Amino acid sequence: MITAYYSNKKKKVNTCLCHKILIVDDNEYNIYALETMLKMRGYMSDCTNNGKTAVKMIKEKWENKKCSDKCPGYQLVFMDCSMPIMDGFEATQIIRKF
Repeated sequence: MITAYYSNKKKKVNTCLCHKILIVDDNEYNIYALETMLKMRGYMSDCTNNGKTAVKMIKEKWENKKCSDKCPGYQLVFMDCSMPIMDGFEATQIIRKF
């Protein structure tokens, strides 16, 4: 998503081009289907197959803000409830503590 702010004389552009959507599911078909639907609508996403890596990805994006200082991190997370290693419920509890 690109946002632009205009003033009378100066033009400031704040761009954040990193992915804003995270898909977390252990079923590869579900990831493929959701990722395809999002791409058809112009959205890009990151994907992972368990809650533990999802927590790591969200934390890294939140702490490092790789693309800019104004990067808000992930705006939407599609999370499966039942996954190996760490399920969606446990991952969500950890994420809410950030």
